[in-house]
Amino acid sequence: MMPEWLQSWWPAIILGTPLALGSITWAIRKGLASQKDLQAAEDKATTSIAAEGKQRDQDYRHIQGRLNEIDRRLDRGEDRFERIGLRLDQLPNKDDINRIALGMAEVNAAVGKLGVRVEGLSDRLGQTDERLQTLDDYLRQDSLIEKQKGT
Repeated sequence: MMPEWLQSWWPAIILGTPLALGSITWAIRKGLASQKDLQAAEDKATTSIAAEGKQRDQDYRHIQGRLNEIDRRLDRGEDRFERIGLRLDQLPNKDDINRIALGMAEVNAAVGKLGVRVEGLSDRLGQTDERLQTLDDYLRQDSLIEKQKGT
């Protein structure tokens, strides 16, 4: 119950099918990679992946080293900021400076008053010195007179 046209082509189909399948198989095998090619591609990929992994590991270590250095620098910076803060806390503030300025003004006023008193004392000492000099001169003259009388 095959159609008539199929009956006339039946011998060609029976002979052509294995030839077509063989040709198709040969073409597919030719287009596909061989076991040797697959192994070479796998080796190349493995080598490339290993090299890339090694490079990434080196990059990671380098970055980790840089991060550690940055961390140490940040710690040193924080320590410096703490020390600066402590020093700033020890410095006088505006109120302290105002009290110091007021104290200095009071000291200057007291020194000015002392200066006036010292000038007065200096004048009196000068007068006392003149009187002592006059007295000394008088006593020396008196002593010379007595020496002259005694001779």
